[in-house]
Amino acid sequence: MKNRIKQKPIDSSEIEKYFNEELKQKWDYGKVRERLCDYTSLVNYHLKGFDMAWGTIWVWCKRKKKYIPIFAHHTWNLDSEDNVYDDFYSLNEILKYNNINSVNPEKDSIRYVDDFKVTKVNRMQISERLKKKFKKSYSKPKMIFLSEVGWDRNDNLHNWKSMEKKWSEIEKEDIIKEIQR
Repeated sequence: MKNRIKQKPIDSSEIEKYFNEELKQKWDYGKVRERLCDYTSLVNYHLKGFDMAWGTIWVWCKRKKKYIPIFAHHTWNLDSEDNVYDDFYSLNEILKYNNINSVNPEKDSIRYVDDFKVTKVNRMQISERLKKKFKKSYSKPKMIFLSEVGWDRNDNLHNWKSMEKKWSEIEKEDIIKEIQR
């Protein structure tokens, strides 16, 4: 059976209505865009009861014949059966930005991997490990949601503590208090 991404019930097209007034007034899509996955995941966590998950997303690049990361870190939701919920619009935009047209998040198979450990950021090594891990798969997944593997712009690895701190700040400062009940 192929796993597929499911659309987040509350996605990037309607997230602005969950922002507090201050954020709405200083809204700058370019600055907030990097946090859209955090915003939508937090709102779905509070209002829909989904779990939070974070990591990187790796897609199969036919041209390069390897997996490449499309985010240094990303946040998505999971249900009780580990089904991945993400924002199709955001995924399609980042694929378009990276000039990858061989992957369709709405239709292609994915894998959610939560037992992959790294000690430093080495994209080539991670890509090779993923390629080897799925080499014998009958159907190589087009997208891999690699849980708990992510880094910042300076290649510092994230951990649960740093992600929870980031989400806590967003909850305190940016999203309306009503959804936290």
